[in-house]
Amino acid sequence: MANYLKVLSDYIIGELNNYKSGSDEDKQKALRIEDAIDKAMADPEYDKWKRPYLTPYRQVHDSTKRFTVYFKIEEIKPLKDSKAVFFVFVNSPDELHDTRRYGEDPSLVEFTKYKDSGNLEPFVPEYYLGNYRSRFQSTYAQFLYKLRNNSSQAQAILNQDDNNPNLWTCSGGAFLSVGDSELGQSAQLLLKIVEEFRGRGCNLTIDVYNYDDDDKKKLHDEVLTELGLRKIIFEDFIRYEL
Repeated sequence: MANYLKVLSDYIIGELNNYKSGSDEDKQKALRIEDAIDKAMADPEYDKWKRPYLTPYRQVHDSTKRFTVYFKIEEIKPLKDSKAVFFVFVNSPDELHDTRRYGEDPSLVEFTKYKDSGNLEPFVPEYYLGNYRSRFQSTYAQFLYKLRNNSSQAQAILNQDDNNPNLWTCSGGAFLSVGDSELGQSAQLLLKIVEEFRGRGCNLTIDVYNYDDDDKKKLHDEVLTELGLRKIIFEDFIRYEL
């Protein structure tokens, strides 16, 4: 199961902000563009989004089929199943999608010109892939991961063991989704936490219970196993130890 991160280019963010600050009609356009993005995120590798002439880019239309959002999928290292869905361009209201009239689709012509002129933003992981913060208190620690152009975030709380100050623990259910946070953000948060604890030389225990969400259970298993944590299976939960 791939863990997808929704990543919006500065261009897309600028267009959405312009529409949202405009008339009621413009605000509806912003909603339709966001719906198209969410539709692509539901299954980014769906064959319907592919066009041979767009490779490596893909396209998805809004509900009125007037706006076309262009995106591509990028692998994120070091997690083998983490991918960024990078939304780079949407056509202007002057070049609405239209395949019924004679000639090429205006939205495709606009995208092609923009791409061929070298104006499409490249995917730069160091720029787009998030802001990780950790804060250690006397008995617990908080962790946050947020993408640059995404209002959603993933967060976790770890508790310090009463008898062993070098041991920190949490359950899988402690990983909270805020807004429309994707599982991909939780995967990146797990990676950052494990990297930090390895650097600190601290022990880490994460318990994932049978009643936790199935997608999150699978996410924890794939990511934590890949990162080399020891897996111990109990009757009601699975423990991962660093």
